[in-house]
Amino acid sequence: MAAERYIERAARVAGMLFIGGAVFCVLVAGYFFYYYSWTQQRCFSSSAGPLLSYGLPLGLAGLLVAALWLRPAYKLNLALVLLSTGMAICLAELLFILTKPGSLAEMRDQARQKAARASGMDFDTRSRLQVVLDLRREGIDAIPAIAPSMLLRQGENGNVKSDIAIEGTEVLPLGGVANKVTVLCNETGTYLIYRSDEYSFHNPQGIWANGHVDIVALGDSFTQGYCVPSDKNFVALIRRQWPATLNLGNQGDGPLAMLATLKEYAQPLRPKVVLWFYFENDLMDLRREKNSPLLMRYVESEFSQGLRSKQTEIDHALVAYIESAMAQSMSQFEDQLAEITRKPRDIRWLLTLPVQVIKLGSIRNRLGLVSGGLCTPGTHPDAASVAERELFRTVLLKAREAVRGWGGTLYFVFLPGWERYAGPQFANPNREPVLTVARDLGLPVIDLHPIFQAHPDPLALFPFRQSGHYTEEGHRIVAEEVLRSISLTQERRKT
Repeated sequence: MAAERYIERAARVAGMLFIGGAVFCVLVAGYFFYYYSWTQQRCFSSSAGPLLSYGLPLGLAGLLVAALWLRPAYKLNLALVLLSTGMAICLAELLFILTKPGSLAEMRDQARQKAARASGMDFDTRSRLQVVLDLRREGIDAIPAIAPSMLLRQGENGNVKSDIAIEGTEVLPLGGVANKVTVLCNETGTYLIYRSDEYSFHNPQGIWANGHVDIVALGDSFTQGYCVPSDKNFVALIRRQWPATLNLGNQGDGPLAMLATLKEYAQPLRPKVVLWFYFENDLMDLRREKNSPLLMRYVESEFSQGLRSKQTEIDHALVAYIESAMAQSMSQFEDQLAEITRKPRDIRWLLTLPVQVIKLGSIRNRLGLVSGGLCTPGTHPDAASVAERELFRTVLLKAREAVRGWGGTLYFVFLPGWERYAGPQFANPNREPVLTVARDLGLPVIDLHPIFQAHPDPLALFPFRQSGHYTEEGHRIVAEEVLRSISLTQERRKT
């Protein structure tokens, strides 16, 4: 009799758990519906995603409600099975969270290091700041590379503002520190370290001296020459045929920063050719850049910050900024330099841990159920809005007008990303819209995607076949196609 009363009480508790579990399952289904179907902020990458995200929790909710009519002993047994299964799943998720790298960048680094070990290659595993500090111990005055995008901070009104001010006026440097040993990046096993030029860009010393330039290259980290030797990036390879070629690329630059760089540094030189290297994520950079009133002034007027005349002041301000940030928190500054956010192992992170476990994000990622291919066309989270595409058109139009104003030619060069070959369904959706804008504006277009696609192994053009920038071979292909296209255009104009 006592045992039966115990079972009855336990069964009532189990019934309460069933009701709570059913409500939780409905909320889970609602969560997935909101993010994946209603707002489409995220996408499923397999056809099993909707079934497991909607069907499974709703089906389980129905079964839990039905279980309320089971016999007490069956209720108790089912509750024990469900509790033990749920705890096992949550423990597995917790283990994945605690052992996985703290960021996408870290996961990519680990994948590259693993691939390097598998091929018997050495890989420098130091952080960028560790390399800087080691160089300083050797008596070399080195700094980590810094870019405009790292200096922009969002204010309460949603606008972004530069952290740098000179004589009380906001200034957004478009390069880094001039004439300085600069530590940039490592994707191949060896860090790219170079001495910046007179205006802080990645060029040979003295290239500005005679004031004559034939070709100027604008772009982001790909143009800057990320992670390949300084003489092997595609701008350096173009320079072999056209010695007066200037590289004004900088990591994180989007269309507005590129337009600003064109007006500040290229326009006074009046080059014959300007190469606008567009990488797949540039409209995402524009999404943030448009919140900078300072950068937007380059679209609205013949505005200039006069950066060339302020290089000494910019150098002092940036060095002070870097040293201050390093002194305050080295790990925090390294995160900023890498443009990632690590999960801090502090009380704030611990408070979010239960929510992370409940979401089962790590398990869903491992099952391939998160992000990617089944988004409705035009609703991909990276798809540019109509307003963003129009702003891009305006930016490119302003660049075209400026270059034509001195008799030069602006070329639009499309650089494809790794996802376009590793998983085309994950590729950035803005390719055709931006190419349409460039062609509508009458710009000569150099599209590298068909060239990469025709390669026997396109993924081999990325370090260790992982997501990242181009290998030396990839840079060679870009340089050859650009040189060929420029030559053809010049020949057509002669005839």
